[in-house]
Amino acid sequence: RQSVIRDRLKPIKARGIGVLASDKPGFSIFNEKLTESDEFRFDGVKNGSAWKQRVSQHIFGRIPAMIEILKWAERHDQQKVSDEAFETATAAFLDERQQTELQSQLWSFLAGCLTGSAKTTCNGVPQLNGLEAWRRAVRQIDSGIDIRLEELRREIRVIHLKPIKDLES
Repeated sequence: RQSVIRDRLKPIKARGIGVLASDKPGFSIFNEKLTESDEFRFDGVKNGSAWKQRVSQHIFGRIPAMIEILKWAERHDQQKVSDEAFETATAAFLDERQQTELQSQLWSFLAGCLTGSAKTTCNGVPQLNGLEAWRRAVRQIDSGIDIRLEELRREIRVIHLKPIKDLES
């Protein structure tokens, strides 16, 4: 438990900041058109792991530093990700404007991607806190994995009870 807390308090390993390096006001970090695609939508129930991988790959491609930043946010587990903690963890390689742009645009991008129970889960996130929205969405995915594994185990336990009609079946 103590090591998890220390991990959350450590600065994040610096990587390239990609499009965040732009100094143009109002630039778009993420491709908002992707939120219209079914592949980038998550309803809180189906294909959570695939959604997480697809969305994180888009994010990493735009900002390589997000590899470490998202891992850092996920390590918060039940603890909320605060703006202050994010500022402390990234102060070495992101200035205040970049932190704000990243948080707000990630929040907006995820708001467009999430539907159903995933959207409900993230509705309580403080406005413009994208990393907290990501943490909650990932927690919902991780919670569902245990349930799905148990369903598959049940199916395997009883599969031998179903008779086969013929060899082709």
